[in-house]
Amino acid sequence: MKLQLLQSKIFENIPSGSGIEKWQDKIYIIGDDSNFLFELNNDWEIINTIRLFDRPTDESQRINKTIKPDLEAVTLVPPSHLLAMGSGTLPELRDVGVLLNLAVPDELEYLNFNDMYETLRSITSQVNIEGACNVDDKIILLNRGDNEHSNQLIITNWNRKQLTVEKQLDIHFLDLPQIENINTGFTGCVHLPETDLMIFVASAEDTTNGYDDGMIKGSLLGVMQNFTSQLAHRDVKISDIIIPDFFKGKKVESVCIDEFIETNEVTILAVADNDDGKTELMRLHMSFSDAFFK
Repeated sequence: MKLQLLQSKIFENIPSGSGIEKWQDKIYIIGDDSNFLFELNNDWEIINTIRLFDRPTDESQRINKTIKPDLEAVTLVPPSHLLAMGSGTLPELRDVGVLLNLAVPDELEYLNFNDMYETLRSITSQVNIEGACNVDDKIILLNRGDNEHSNQLIITNWNRKQLTVEKQLDIHFLDLPQIENINTGFTGCVHLPETDLMIFVASAEDTTNGYDDGMIKGSLLGVMQNFTSQLAHRDVKISDIIIPDFFKGKKVESVCIDEFIETNEVTILAVADNDDGKTELMRLHMSFSDAFFK
């Protein structure tokens, strides 16, 4: 697997980018301490802001950490909806979900995922949901690890307005490499149905829990092949990981598909948030050898 940086841009007016999706010709970015969803065109210009919350902010338009909903995981769900989820790191406050119909202006619903998060809290040592992706009738969640907690891939059932996880067999512990002697933790994911690849990102942040920030060392990108088959057999494994130089010192938070070119080639979009209130948007080119899919 090869990864090349094609384009990047820093947005000072998009606070703390934590999730990204692309639907039709629009790019959507959420921030974990922002009241808004940002809509961009293909020229990376902000063309619309959609208010999700109405919480007090500072002069940088950032919600205080103690009261923010902490939207961290975002995915597209049929037919035309964007689902954003809180991290669950604070019960009730961050157990929220937002479901927005991208095809119908102002069709916005608020969801309560407290039951699902409470189930996870009863069977895992820490809940810190950072990534989500839709795979058939499942929503795959990534529970972020740190210096003291493991990374977990969680299989949940989606019934349009609710998420459920039924048993410990639906939770898979995955080992990721360190960066500069710091454990890496999941931050985002997307499924590529054309080749059944799960693409994920993770970052190394020197912290021991899901609430406190720490020094950021860098990020990685990985893939899982034949992902739906792996889910069916409850045997999830990582196929390949790359730690590019252009991710050094960056906390890459989320990825989405930009353009499927062919089986061996795709471009993706990624957002990074280095805890300074700004957001970096990147376009990346991924390529694979012919042998990779054999």
